[in-house]
Amino acid sequence: MTEFLNAVLSALIIIPAGLLSLAPMKKHLKYSPKRTVLYMLIIDCVLIPADAFVKIRSSLSPSITFMIMLLILFIAFVSFTTTGLCKSVSVYMFVCVIVSVCVNLSNAVDATANPSLGASFETIEFGISCTLMETAAALLLFYPMYRYGSFLIDNLNSSNIWNSTSVISGLFLFLNIKLMPVKYETLYVNRVFQLYIIIQVVVFVMEILMGAVFYNVSAEIISAAALKVRNHVLELVEADYEKQQKYIESTARIRHDFKHTIRTLEVMAGEADIDGIRAYLKEYSDTEFNEHVTNYCMNSALNATLNYYANEAVAAGITFTCRIELPSAESMPLTDIELCNITGNILENAVRSASAVQDTDKYIKLTITPEHDGKLYIVAVNSFNGLVRRKGAKYLSTVNKGSGIGLSSITAVAELHGGIASFDNSENEFYSDVMVPLVSPSSTSGTVA
Repeated sequence: MTEFLNAVLSALIIIPAGLLSLAPMKKHLKYSPKRTVLYMLIIDCVLIPADAFVKIRSSLSPSITFMIMLLILFIAFVSFTTTGLCKSVSVYMFVCVIVSVCVNLSNAVDATANPSLGASFETIEFGISCTLMETAAALLLFYPMYRYGSFLIDNLNSSNIWNSTSVISGLFLFLNIKLMPVKYETLYVNRVFQLYIIIQVVVFVMEILMGAVFYNVSAEIISAAALKVRNHVLELVEADYEKQQKYIESTARIRHDFKHTIRTLEVMAGEADIDGIRAYLKEYSDTEFNEHVTNYCMNSALNATLNYYANEAVAAGITFTCRIELPSAESMPLTDIELCNITGNILENAVRSASAVQDTDKYIKLTITPEHDGKLYIVAVNSFNGLVRRKGAKYLSTVNKGSGIGLSSITAVAELHGGIASFDNSENEFYSDVMVPLVSPSSTSGTVA
């Protein structure tokens, strides 16, 4: 019973270690944090006594049974999270190195109390020391892992970088396993004891430094990538704005010249020249109205965007229908540029996607409307050939090898105003859904001094 309780006490180290490994996964848990911790504790309550029983009833060394328990816990850890395998392995290996340092330092403590024993013997001194050290390490590292580690988990998606950290942690872990003293007497040979302690401190410090350097370098990479995307988005907005301006200028010319047409028709009508009027109208329609202009809404910028892509759709043989109902200016959450950016990106993707459909049933349906739940909805559905490139839940561009910048731009604008953007597809349709909360009157009102 004493051996069993000592083995249980030694295995308690997995509880703070498990909590530490979950810290950076706060946004990637399959269940709520409370349920995840509860499930983890249930697994620990089964594994710890089982590990202790196997230790005292078999000839397996404690290190082997402990490694088996860590493997089982890793499988459970992966099943609790939604991150990729490379991220899970990197985080778990990092925590395992911290655990190995605590175990080896506990061996040093145990060696001072029981110099005639070795790492294969688990004593109460070893169990208490091991649990206390790992708890202290978990408390020390929990906040950095929770804040900075979660930032990397959320934003860094390079599997090569994550795999490189796993390799480094794996080397440290292998070193610490090899340094576990079979007999404590070897620690008292010359200055081995001091060297043993120094190596553990160095491994701990280097593992922490590796994490800090990894964070700083990765944060710079993420920042540079975000800046590149932002600049590209601005380039797209500028290009879309130029298209709108060109369209507005062309329609303005037509409107300006139309007054001369009216005057000409007025003179011809006064002279009762019906044949001349008919010939003039025919010539005018053939030269001026090659592009159909529709007044979709009262917002001139959005109307220009809709007309531009509607004409693009018609030229590609695509049926374009839309229903536009804008909220009042006081409750509109988006600027004209943002509204045209979202709509333009959706329609640009829709025209390109529908154009690739082989049959004659090509269509784009767009709806922009505020609903009674206090939100503005921009919803589009278009015909689709079923060919997509995806990385997880994210759509990638089918035109080039990069990501879908247009969809990323839509999502960024929606999230900036507390909304969401989602995209999905079936075999023959692509769906774009954007929701942005309307501005409440109270948030726009204020006192003018």
